[in-house]
Amino acid sequence: MSVQHAGSWTVATLLARASRLPEVRVWALILIGIVASLVGASDSVIDLSPWDFLSMAGAGALLWFTLEVVLHRWLLHMPVPKGARLRALHYRLHWRHHEAPTDFTNLTVPLWGALALHLLAAAAGAAIGGPSGVLPTLLGFSLAFGAYELAHFAAHVPYRPRTSWGRSMKRQHLWHHFKNERYWFGVTHPLLDRLLGTAPPPSDVPRSSTATELEAPAPKDQR
Repeated sequence: MSVQHAGSWTVATLLARASRLPEVRVWALILIGIVASLVGASDSVIDLSPWDFLSMAGAGALLWFTLEVVLHRWLLHMPVPKGARLRALHYRLHWRHHEAPTDFTNLTVPLWGALALHLLAAAAGAAIGGPSGVLPTLLGFSLAFGAYELAHFAAHVPYRPRTSWGRSMKRQHLWHHFKNERYWFGVTHPLLDRLLGTAPPPSDVPRSSTATELEAPAPKDQR
């Protein structure tokens, strides 16, 4: 699978197109508000040493980089739900993205999902370091989450990443979409895929007949 789609986008074009996605604009503004509120309300963060701040920010980033693969593999690619409402929700969350991988409206985490994930990160920060741990953990999580969104967007548009890492991850994600959806769940990193055995050489993986429609066709009212 080629790293680059037909045509070529610059970094400026990539960022400009990404900024026009309604979901990106909305959750970005809300996250800015959350961080600004925490900065204004949490005086205790000033008492943290630079090492403690960076450590908790790193923990926040690590939390997202773990969830990125775990949620993709076991939630977004879970067996087909039996209930009609769950099937419709699952279709909106991920099935339609496999059906139309270049549809920009399906490329980002929905607003409610982004908020829920950041609340989880804030709770993890509080559990790790009390009130002082919320802001640095949320900051690291937000930066990692933003890197994921941009990497995922870049994987689906005619843009050739500048780094070998970016090109490798784009190839891996396109294999997930067009080779076999049961492998290559990471978007920003391959570490967990390698640990879980879901990053084999593509030549060893048979082409899947369900990569675009996953395990079942979409609910009729969602087409």
